[in-house]
Amino acid sequence: MGMLPMALGFPVLPQLLLDACGGNSSRASLVNGVVGASAGVIKALISPVLGKLTDAKGRKCVLQWIFLAAMAEYMVLGLLFRRLWALVLVNLVGSMVGLIFVVTRAMIGDLTAKVTKDTAKARMWGLYGAVVGFVLAVGPLLGGALFNRLGPRFLLWLMFGIAVVNAAVNPLLPLETSVGRPQAEMDWSGASLNPIPDLKILFEKKRLVLLALSLALTNLAEGGFQSVFFLYCSEMFGWGPSEIGIFLSFVGVTLMVSEGLLPGPVVSILGEKFTIITGQAFEMLHFLVFALASSGSFMYLGVIVGIPRFISSPTLRSVIARQVEPDKQGLLQGAVNSLGMLLQPFAPMVASTLFAIFSKKDGIYYPGAPMLAMSVLCSLPIMLTLQAFRRSEEAGLYLRTFT
Repeated sequence: MGMLPMALGFPVLPQLLLDACGGNSSRASLVNGVVGASAGVIKALISPVLGKLTDAKGRKCVLQWIFLAAMAEYMVLGLLFRRLWALVLVNLVGSMVGLIFVVTRAMIGDLTAKVTKDTAKARMWGLYGAVVGFVLAVGPLLGGALFNRLGPRFLLWLMFGIAVVNAAVNPLLPLETSVGRPQAEMDWSGASLNPIPDLKILFEKKRLVLLALSLALTNLAEGGFQSVFFLYCSEMFGWGPSEIGIFLSFVGVTLMVSEGLLPGPVVSILGEKFTIITGQAFEMLHFLVFALASSGSFMYLGVIVGIPRFISSPTLRSVIARQVEPDKQGLLQGAVNSLGMLLQPFAPMVASTLFAIFSKKDGIYYPGAPMLAMSVLCSLPIMLTLQAFRRSEEAGLYLRTFT
C-alpha cells in the first residue's frame, strides 16, 4: 500500500510535465533530466541518515514520516498540477518519499538474517520483488485508466487519500522487524548529510563494494531508461498515459512472476554467481531491443526478452545483505541506496540530454539513443560481479559463505 500511490502516478506525472512544457518533448526531457539529477542528490544526502534512523528508532517510525511526506506531496499536486514550478518542486521534495525502499529493504534484510539457506534468502528477496511487481501491475494500469476517464485531479486526490490511509493504519500494525533496539536514543554526534563517510560499511570488504557497485550501476541504467521512457514512447509510438499504464502493468506482471518464482530454483541450479551474471546479461540485451524498437510491439518483446534479468537483483541483494550483522541492516541498506543515489544524478542527465539531441527533426533523428547507451552501461555490472567472485575464489572462499 505504501508504494501504490507512486505506482498510480507513474504513467501520469510525465504527461503532466509534458503538458506543462507545452507539449515540447525536448524541453520536457531537459527539465526532467535536471529534476531527476537534483532529486538524486537529495536522496543521496538523506539516504544514509535515514538508514541510521531506521536502526535507532525502528523501521515503523521512519515509515510513518515517509507516509506523512507523501500526504503533503500529493496534496500539493492535487492543487497545483498545472504549474511547472509546482511539478518541479513536488518532484524534488517528493524524492524523499521514494526512500520508502530503503526502509522496506532493511525490513527484508532483518527477516533474511534469521534464515540460513541461500536459496531461501534469495526466495525471500524474490517475494519482495514479486510484491513490488504486483503493485506495478495494478497501479499504472489503474492510474492510466482513471486519468483518461476522470482526469488528473481525481487521480491525484485518490493518491492523497491512499497516503492518508497508510499514515493512519501504519501505527496500528505490528510491522517492526528491527533486531536492534528501536526507540533507543539516536546518536547525532556523528550524523551528517555527507553520504561519503556512511559508505565505509561497504568498504569493510572489497568484494562487498564491488557487488554494491554492480547493483548500483544496474539500477543506474534502469533510472536512465525510466527518465526518458514516457517521452520516448510518446515520440516514437504516440503513446499516452493509458498505453503507458498498460505497458507498465505488463512489466509488473513479469516482475511479479519472475522474481517470485525464479530466483530460488535458478540459484539452486546455477549457483549465485551465474544467476547474477545471467540476469545482468539479459538486462543488457533487453535495453538493446528497446533501442532498436520500430513499433510498440517491440517494447513488449523487449520486456519478454528481459524476463531473466529479474533473477539478478534479489540474488545480489541476498548476497549483500548477509555480509553484515543483523543490527546493521538499516545502515547497510542506507549505504547501498546512497551509493546508487550518488550515481543516479548522471543517469537522467545523460539519458535526457541524449533524447533531447536525437529527438530533434532537424538533426540526426534517433530517439532510441538513450536506450543504446543504457545497454552499453549494463556491461559494467557484469565485469564487476565477475571480479567480486574472482576475489573470493582467489581467497579460497565462496561468496555464499565469505566473512
